[in-house]
Amino acid sequence: MSKKNIFTILLIILIFILHQSLILKLNWRLNFWPVILVFILFIFDYKLSLIWALTVGFLLDLYSSLPFGFNLVILFLLTLTAYLLIRGFVTNRSFLSLLILAIFATLFYNIFIFLSQELLIWLIDFNKILTFDLSTIFVQIVSNAVLTFLLFISTLKLTKRFQNNFFNPSQPRL
Repeated sequence: MSKKNIFTILLIILIFILHQSLILKLNWRLNFWPVILVFILFIFDYKLSLIWALTVGFLLDLYSSLPFGFNLVILFLLTLTAYLLIRGFVTNRSFLSLLILAIFATLFYNIFIFLSQELLIWLIDFNKILTFDLSTIFVQIVSNAVLTFLLFISTLKLTKRFQNNFFNPSQPRL
């Protein structure tokens, strides 16, 4: 196993532990896996994002109240949907496109969770465990937008993956 793979696994476990501790404190209102997966897909490639989605889906399934495999499938579908959106619609890798994609990923994640729960209720008379209301989704969207901004700024400062499109005096305005 290479150093890169070991670093990736340790990073996934560290972020997972951080995420699980925040969920217990904030009562499921902070869910930043859609943003992390979209960010990895946006910065790196589909293969690495898929590895993250499957690993995180497996770890989330260990602690989830849903049947085993639902988080894995939901994060796989989320990554696939985000990849198709990036491939088909995103031409400029800027903050605005990353933010819109992160908001859509947050909404898709909540829709996938809601539909899977409703499917379980309809098929096997599963007890409703997760509740969905607009305030929870709004808090998730705002917190994920803030996280997207922080990830974008840190990536802009540390690497050259994004271009600084905020203000460039050498380029004329259109």
